[in-house]
Amino acid sequence: AAFGAAGTVLLVRQPWSESALLADLRTGGGEMRRVVLDDGSVLLMDTSTAVDLHFDGEERRLRLLQGRIALTSGPDSGAARYRPLSVQTAHGRVRALGTRFQTQLLPDRTQVQVLSDAVELQPQGGTPAHVLRQGEQAWFDDQQVHDLQAGDGDSDAWTDGVLVARSMP
Repeated sequence: AAFGAAGTVLLVRQPWSESALLADLRTGGGEMRRVVLDDGSVLLMDTSTAVDLHFDGEERRLRLLQGRIALTSGPDSGAARYRPLSVQTAHGRVRALGTRFQTQLLPDRTQVQVLSDAVELQPQGGTPAHVLRQGEQAWFDDQQVHDLQAGDGDSDAWTDGVLVARSMP
């Protein structure tokens, strides 16, 4: 009985959707994870994150189901031909253009910050794609890209296990 109660508490503290529970890669609350993918890309997963992987002869796609990731694209040297690398969310797609970037899925939007090189944002609704360059960040919903601005230099501090607090009581 004590074991069942503990399991129930865990589920209450870990609000996973069904797809996140079945994800290829997951992190729990307070857990971070570094994964080197088959193509040589490096995926950093923040706490409470879920990702599905789809790598085939045509593409390298990560589906961010929950949470936040930082992705550094790998050389994909074992592939017979070029395969684009992208992160798919409920709102659209982020395609790597030889880069390092972070993506966070929120209920109503996806936030992206480019740390190196560039990415292409493509909202699901079919509006024209938008290219973000190093040092830029924006968010998009399923219709369009919003709020293009210079990146916050501390927003990727979590990848080093650092919590930055400024102008906070």
